[in-house]
Amino acid sequence: MNLFRYYLTANYLIVQALAIVVARKFWVADVVLIESGDRPSTSLFLFAMVIIGSLLVLLLIKFKLSFLLYYFTEYVGLFVLTAIILSVFINFYISLAIAGIAAVLRYTVPQFKRVSVVILATGIAALLGVSLAVWPVIIFLALLSVYDVLAVRKTKHMQVIAEDVYKRGGSQIFTFDTKDETFVLGSADIILPSILVVSVFFNHSAFEAVLTSIFSLSGLLLATRKTEAPALPYASLGIVGFLIGHFMKTL
Repeated sequence: MNLFRYYLTANYLIVQALAIVVARKFWVADVVLIESGDRPSTSLFLFAMVIIGSLLVLLLIKFKLSFLLYYFTEYVGLFVLTAIILSVFINFYISLAIAGIAAVLRYTVPQFKRVSVVILATGIAALLGVSLAVWPVIIFLALLSVYDVLAVRKTKHMQVIAEDVYKRGGSQIFTFDTKDETFVLGSADIILPSILVVSVFFNHSAFEAVLTSIFSLSGLLLATRKTEAPALPYASLGIVGFLIGHFMKTL
């Protein structure tokens, strides 16, 4: 378990550091994925999209077609996000070539999954982090935390999705194998608090972002002490970190 916590912490810090570096380029270039990202109502739209997405995945699992969604994420999603991330640093055509290599490596080298999940998490966190203001992200996180608790305790469908992703070898989860067991954490549990950290960093201050990140990581590490606990409500402790930092900044 301690090794898993080290693995979790390393990936958490890597994703957030890379997301801020990439997001800085997006911020300067005025790259915005969601134009209404400063409106609280956008949180409801994103939450509805998550619900619809979950139902779609469950439907695909039921008909044993979920591999189609995972393939799309693994190859098309990986290719697109890798190209977008690299294109803000290097020549567009070179970034396309490297993105193609990344997709090939994901197909041919199973171990590359550890890299692809970081790329996917970094790209999503960077794009949404610069597109959304802080309060819409906070509302979105709060809604998802409630949903996560209900999904685990009532319907159990999040476990069904996680088990299917693990069985299919998808990059939607972070996994850590030991001789005795396998530890699994949904990539969303790192992506979502990272979106908040990126948004706080660019819309407020680095100090508030650091507090937000520390509280989120503390929550995730606390969640690892529980058995099959929904991690997102714990990761959402970053909201408390932001509020404390914001209060201290106003003094």
